[in-house]
Amino acid sequence: VPYNHATPAAAAAHVSQRNKYHEGTNQGTLDEFNNTIDPTDNIFMQYMEITQPTVILGGGHPLGSTEFKFISEEGIADLRNGSVYPYTFLERSPDAVNTLMQTAANLDVNSGDKLFGLYGCRGQSGNLCWRTAANDYSNAGGDQREDVLDEFETEEEFIKREVNENPGLNDLTEAALSVLEKDEDGFWLMIEGGDIDWAAHSNHLDNLIGAVYDFQDSVQTVIEWIEENGGFNETLLIVTAD
Repeated sequence: VPYNHATPAAAAAHVSQRNKYHEGTNQGTLDEFNNTIDPTDNIFMQYMEITQPTVILGGGHPLGSTEFKFISEEGIADLRNGSVYPYTFLERSPDAVNTLMQTAANLDVNSGDKLFGLYGCRGQSGNLCWRTAANDYSNAGGDQREDVLDEFETEEEFIKREVNENPGLNDLTEAALSVLEKDEDGFWLMIEGGDIDWAAHSNHLDNLIGAVYDFQDSVQTVIEWIEENGGFNETLLIVTAD
């Protein structure tokens, strides 16, 4: 799901309305109680200036959503700038998985390094590419795929590009663990398999099963990490549903 959707936002931000995605989503300068709106009264700015999670990985890239629904033009420009916020910034691009893994491996959280990865499959409202019950990505782009194809781009080319430019949930899980396991003080990590919910809302059984596979793989990755790092006497794992 988008990096600042309800569940990840609840983990690292505190705002009065779940749709306060970024600074551009506040209407006017006064809230409903006629109080001046604080510049950080949105999820993106709270991430960037208040809570500053060590790792933020998820969907919401403008190319994969409704333009700048989940991040403003100024926000993504500041992240690309590299000197405004304390994050190494990655976004959807060719060979995305290898770039993500190499970057994660080279970061040192004990020196203050932080990672922000922003992805999203075209046509999917900011989400990662749909995986199917057949364990492929033939549903990438969803029902909007024909509307977001580039000129002369075939559906096969579309799928290949989207899979190449976007990690899957398990890739994000592995990258997050790669960064956080270096923290001398330990860490807390929240992983959401939110596409299960989105597929259920659409009554799309094929995508729902694929999303469960994605989450299952991520849980297995975490279990294997725990077993290799002191076992369950050292690490608590909670798997739940909303």
